[in-house]
Amino acid sequence: MRKLKTASTLLLSFLLCSISIAQDLSETFGFGKEQFHFGNSNSAAIAFERVLFFSEDSFQVESLNYLGEIELRNAQPEKAANYFQRAYNLALDRNKQVELLLKKCASLLEASEIDLALIDLFSIEDEVPDSLRKMKYFLQGIAHFSRMSFTESHQSFLLSLDATEFNKKNKIDSLFVALEAIKGPKPKTAKVLSIILPGLGQLYAGDIKNGINSFLLTGGLIALGINTAINLTLLDALMSVAPWFQRYYLGGYNRAEKIAADKFKEKQNRIFLSILGVCESP
Repeated sequence: MRKLKTASTLLLSFLLCSISIAQDLSETFGFGKEQFHFGNSNSAAIAFERVLFFSEDSFQVESLNYLGEIELRNAQPEKAANYFQRAYNLALDRNKQVELLLKKCASLLEASEIDLALIDLFSIEDEVPDSLRKMKYFLQGIAHFSRMSFTESHQSFLLSLDATEFNKKNKIDSLFVALEAIKGPKPKTAKVLSIILPGLGQLYAGDIKNGINSFLLTGGLIALGINTAINLTLLDALMSVAPWFQRYYLGGYNRAEKIAADKFKEKQNRIFLSILGVCESP
């Protein structure tokens, strides 16, 4: 009889402890959500980590989800992707899994892990709620654009829109036509021009100031070299002036190539931002 009473007491204590922990976890999770929405990321993260340590239920999926969002706030997309993947592994509802996988893909894109993001995006079927399907193609559009696969990007952005959004689709079409119309400045052309005449490549790329500077600097070094050779010897000119000329000459045409590449990329990025603006507009 005493053993039975002892066992009952232990069972009651266990049940009360379990209820207490569950209530405590619920409160801790609620506190974490509150801190997250107030922008107190550190306090929220501590709360959610505590929930993860003690919980084995649905709190884990949401806690991992919030921890991923916190890492995105902290500009740590790689860590965010890891949290979203862990939440995906624990989620039981398929739509919730897709939502978490899309968040992971968005994080990977932010971390410039384009190929990894595409692998996951291709694994998501179209038979999901419309909002998730559109987000899938929107992220695919971004990924393909980042890889300079503009045809695939164009198709993906169009698929991210509703069939009735004709105005948006026309704008997307126009922007990709404008993208294909970008012809320069071409980096290789800028480099060759600066090899022929220092500064010419920068001028071609639209960088007037650096083009003039490069022309004057290398021209001045040539004049100095000639003057040194006339007044001293050719060897003196080669020893004293030639290394400086080589340095600025090589640096000049390499800079011209980079300036042209940056200008070309800048034009593409302006169109890319316009595409995102069209897709995200109400």
